[in-house]
Amino acid sequence: MIDVQKILLEEMSLIAIDLKKQHITLGMKASGRWTNSVEATSTPDSGTIWAEDYTEYLVDGRGKGKFPPIDKIKQ
Repeated sequence: MIDVQKILLEEMSLIAIDLKKQHITLGMKASGRWTNSVEATSTPDSGTIWAEDYTEYLVDGRGKGKFPPIDKIKQ
């Protein structure tokens, strides 16, 4: 019997590795927190890649007129 969940996890893990490599290649790595947060998971019928909640800003940017959160910068 084919273990779909195992196959999904293997494939999602490979995608997560590729995402980390691309992040570094593009010069986006700063603290390393994002690359350390990338995690692949799977269930019997789906696969998911999780990462820091600011991932969308790495992909799309913040948008016009929006400022970075000052409290995060102070950390």
